[in-house]
Amino acid sequence: MEKHRRTVVSRSPRVQLAIMAAAFTAAVALLACFPPERYTFYPSCPLHELLGLQCPGCGLTRALADLMAGRMREAAGHNALAVALMPAVVGFALMQSYSVLRWNRWREVRVGPGWVAVAYAAVAVFGLGRNLGHGFWIGR
Repeated sequence: MEKHRRTVVSRSPRVQLAIMAAAFTAAVALLACFPPERYTFYPSCPLHELLGLQCPGCGLTRALADLMAGRMREAAGHNALAVALMPAVVGFALMQSYSVLRWNRWREVRVGPGWVAVAYAAVAVFGLGRNLGHGFWIGR
């Protein structure tokens, strides 16, 4: 009979949350200490490098750095979709954190196929719009 091995990452949701919080803190510190406008070690988008087009994620790192610095207009200029989705992302993270800290379990979230289709369509429209049109919402 084989003995059970201990895994490096605990199955406890509280430990998992602590690891994610530490990783988030490290990412925030990295962006604060090394802003993407001044440092070039951040990866570039392969689609932009090869075709000159901006994918829906282009400018996300710069947008996050600008959001952390409180520069909403600049953040929206880099990636308006990221700025628009940030309240939902923060709300989801707070909801999950509360569930883990209070009951030591992740809250189950079910998303129907219709909402998944809406999300894909929104990302596709944003990706097309930022490459075809000009204006505030498209980002640079």
